[in-house]
Amino acid sequence: MVIQTEITLDRKVFEALSSGTRIKILKHIKTRGMTVTELSKILGISKSTVSQHLDKLVEAGLVKKSDEGRKWVYYELTEKGKKILQGRLRVRILLHIGWLTLIGGVVELLMFIKWMLSLPSLNYRPIKTPYFPIIINNPQFLVGVDLILIGLVIVIFTYRKYRNFL
Repeated sequence: MVIQTEITLDRKVFEALSSGTRIKILKHIKTRGMTVTELSKILGISKSTVSQHLDKLVEAGLVKKSDEGRKWVYYELTEKGKKILQGRLRVRILLHIGWLTLIGGVVELLMFIKWMLSLPSLNYRPIKTPYFPIIINNPQFLVGVDLILIGLVIVIFTYRKYRNFL
């Protein structure tokens, strides 16, 4: 018997996990199934808002409706939802986000370098004016550096904190 421990994280799952309210909903229904009314009271938001969040979670495959002949519809975690709430997967997601941020920063810097090399003044005459203000004030350069720094911080601190957990 093979137990599948890997799950696929697609765009719908990331969208579903991008809301703090949906994360709270997942945590509340982790222990037992709940109705829209129960979740609405716990979270202090309207039933229609809870229903919209639950629809997103159902669409992502993290939650399922359970109305087996009962008067009310209960929402429960799917196997995929249970695995996502496990700590190890959260750490892996955080590390992946860090690496993707870091790679995005490197790509931005490479595009900035390509732009700098395409400047006409660099192609046919020696540089007489300092290019430092152009570099520092360029948004592409700043975004690239920021993404690299943010990615490094996420990866380093996540790895240091959870290295024994991985």
